[in-house]
Amino acid sequence: MNNNDRFQKVAGDEYFHLKKAYPHFDEFQETIGVEVAKHVEPKMTLLEIGTGVGYTLKPLISSLGNADVTIMAIDTRQEDLDLAAADIKDGRVKYLNADIFELLPSLKESSIDIIFSGHTLHNFKKDERAMIFAEIKRVLKPEGLFVNGDRYAYDDEKKQADSIREQLDLYEEFLPKTPLNLCKEWSDHIIEDEKWKFLECEQLQYFPNGKFVFRLRNEGVFVATNN
Repeated sequence: MNNNDRFQKVAGDEYFHLKKAYPHFDEFQETIGVEVAKHVEPKMTLLEIGTGVGYTLKPLISSLGNADVTIMAIDTRQEDLDLAAADIKDGRVKYLNADIFELLPSLKESSIDIIFSGHTLHNFKKDERAMIFAEIKRVLKPEGLFVNGDRYAYDDEKKQADSIREQLDLYEEFLPKTPLNLCKEWSDHIIEDEKWKFLECEQLQYFPNGKFVFRLRNEGVFVATNN
């Protein structure tokens, strides 16, 4: 499995079924949007990493009101961006089909006010995340905001194992009879995550002043400033 294979996008019937196994899904996504919106000021430039079909972007737009901002929404899958653009018709959003390893280095230093992401960065291996975070810190303005909602592994190994078991049990309860065989697909994905865990301590290594404002099982929303 390569990294591109790991960016599973949830849509249609898949979302309907999967949401039963993730009853906190909407709260998780809304928390990202609310945390970003709290810090928005006029004329800011925002960058979303891994927009997908817009599950993180949509609640953010709802939280922003009429704020005069520019949002760069990037993803490697044009078909997902097309779905997001069809659902989220907002002139402030610029949808960009781009690779993060090419886009971030192309941006000027201290040029972005807020960078946010949802369920994306854990899909990269640790050395890849190191490169991404180095670039995030470079392109963020001093005191710029970083908000990441993601699958974070607990530093405590027992707590992590219990969390994984709890999530797998929810898959077994709600997904075994789905026509898309989501139980196996998502169980395999969560087990694969354990090979390159995105630990809490790893995130804090790059943003020591950050904190988790939402935490349930392996989902967490982390908020920090760039200093």
